[in-house]
Amino acid sequence: MSAATKVKAYAFIIEKIQQSGCPSLSELVAFLQKMDIEVSERTVQRYIEQIRYECNVYIEYDRGRNGYYIPDNHLSQSRIQLLQSQSLNAHLLDFLRDHPKMSDAVLLSSDADSKGMEHIDAILLAISKQRELEISYRKFDSSEEKHHLVSPYALKEYQQRWYLVGMVGKRTSLTKFGLDRITSLSVTTRKFERDKKTDVRSHFAEMVGINSDGEREVVQLLFTPFQAKYIETLPLHWTQKKISNSEKGVVFEYFLKPNYELLQKILSFGAEVKVLQPKSLAKEHQQMLKDALKRYK
Repeated sequence: MSAATKVKAYAFIIEKIQQSGCPSLSELVAFLQKMDIEVSERTVQRYIEQIRYECNVYIEYDRGRNGYYIPDNHLSQSRIQLLQSQSLNAHLLDFLRDHPKMSDAVLLSSDADSKGMEHIDAILLAISKQRELEISYRKFDSSEEKHHLVSPYALKEYQQRWYLVGMVGKRTSLTKFGLDRITSLSVTTRKFERDKKTDVRSHFAEMVGINSDGEREVVQLLFTPFQAKYIETLPLHWTQKKISNSEKGVVFEYFLKPNYELLQKILSFGAEVKVLQPKSLAKEHQQMLKDALKRYK
């Protein structure tokens, strides 16, 4: 079995467990066979062990329910998402290989910026070894290149761009650097200690996007009934909850840090949305709409 097929099998096993709750071994075999992957029960058991050791995703067996489940923890979820992404890529590559005359059937975005991706291996090395990075960085709005000594904590992807997340100097807040704006990067021999009070995942869970220095607030958005159907299936933020439904529209409530990225998302819905709370965000939204109208005069 090819490496690509094995990755797909791993992803299908995880998908079935997530969908069914606690499927039995025979149910996992049947599901893989349905997806055109011929396996035996022994092979699936071996895959489950390999998923644990190769991917660090722990699949446990529940004797009482005679089935398999994945303990709910953030580490596993991150690895599951990466594995599912690899599986999708394998699917697409297999399709294009088997159907060379149907290349137009798989349309990938041309907006993805690969600039700066050459730094990822060095950044991951520095994160794993807890070694500082020396980088040269140029912001979009500046022609001046600045040099920084960064304690790297994580890599973050947002809207097809990757960011280096870490501490700079004696600052106590996380700083983000777009990889496409890093002009040079090197791993030093200097070690650093991670701030145990800094939880990168929690930091980004409090906002949409990358940057925000404010506090979390209750945000209420009124969407038209038509747009609300899309918002329900693709939430703007994990805190989203529907609090009212009327002829005027549907009100969704969020608890997050209002920032520019959130405003960009709101603006993308045009006349289909109105900001109800907080008042400061509503005023900012109105002003941006007025500024946009001025460009047509």
